[in-house]
Amino acid sequence: MPQFYGRRGKHFIIPSFYNQATVLFASDGGTNIATGKWTTAGFILAKGSLIRKVHTLKSNPGVINTKNKLLQTSLLIQSAQNNYYQLQEDILLSSPSTAARLVFGNDRNGDSEWKDAYGDSLGSLIN
Repeated sequence: MPQFYGRRGKHFIIPSFYNQATVLFASDGGTNIATGKWTTAGFILAKGSLIRKVHTLKSNPGVINTKNKLLQTSLLIQSAQNNYYQLQEDILLSSPSTAARLVFGNDRNGDSEWKDAYGDSLGSLIN
């Protein structure tokens, strides 16, 4: 089980019809840069996902702290693309929105940023 990052003890209400095995993608400029799965345990951000180096997220210092912890433990390393770090193993985050904020470095809504292979947003999959 990957180490948990984010708020602890939060209960995740996932509709019973939602398939927790669904692979979700986050795109930057039309290119998939991160993959993950939303489960009752939290949001699993997959190994190999890219995370923007520049963080403009000032309203949520917890995400910046998480990124710094990942850098200190070498779970994030420089990627071949200069503007990104690359995740070296799966990590467990508190929510899809926390994962989106970590990946993009600014305020994001996980329900709209994470999409399945057909382009349907997480929000539309659970509504």
